[in-house]
Amino acid sequence: MGRVNSSRGLIVKVVLPTTKFQQLAVKRAPRLRSFPHKGVNLRPSLTKQERDRMRDARLAKRNSNETPPAVKSPTQPTVNLTFSSENRMEHDVIPENA
Repeated sequence: MGRVNSSRGLIVKVVLPTTKFQQLAVKRAPRLRSFPHKGVNLRPSLTKQERDRMRDARLAKRNSNETPPAVKSPTQPTVNLTFSSENRMEHDVIPENA
């Protein structure tokens, strides 16, 4: 499918007999990472709109997982936790005015 490019492999469309085999192949696709012939990839057949929608969802999820910089809450006191030699946890509450 598509034009032949010597720097990239050829895309091949495989039609499996039933949906069950398609789902099984897609489910086992991560195992191809350890396949001796590198560059073998498998993905479900999707329309351009479906691929774009999934890409946008991945990007949105990636952007939402970025942690914001730590901000000290003005309403919560700071708590220091220390462990004593007897493996008991002790804590000191530091007042906000300090």
